[in-house]
Amino acid sequence: MSGGTFDMEYDQESTYFKANCLSHDVVDVFNMVADCALEPRSFLAAEVGKSKNEDSHKLDKYMKTGESFNEAVFQTAFGLRGLGMPLKGLKGNVTNLSSLTL
Repeated sequence: MSGGTFDMEYDQESTYFKANCLSHDVVDVFNMVADCALEPRSFLAAEVGKSKNEDSHKLDKYMKTGESFNEAVFQTAFGLRGLGMPLKGLKGNVTNLSSLTL
């Protein structure tokens, strides 16, 4: 590929992918998205994900980004299912992640 940008944004309902590239790189960009979404996860990738998730929960608690407030509002409105679920997942579920569940 000869360059370009690739961004992903998400919320409780949707995930948005945005890519800018030259026309001859479109196939490569689509292959990259498919690899990211559909590739089986290894044990090592699952352990890294668990570690990063735990750290992001700790950082949010330390930095007071307001994310916990937003999640409390969504949980109050929708309950603890669907749109009421936290974006990073429940803190207690981090230890349940494995390469099979990912």
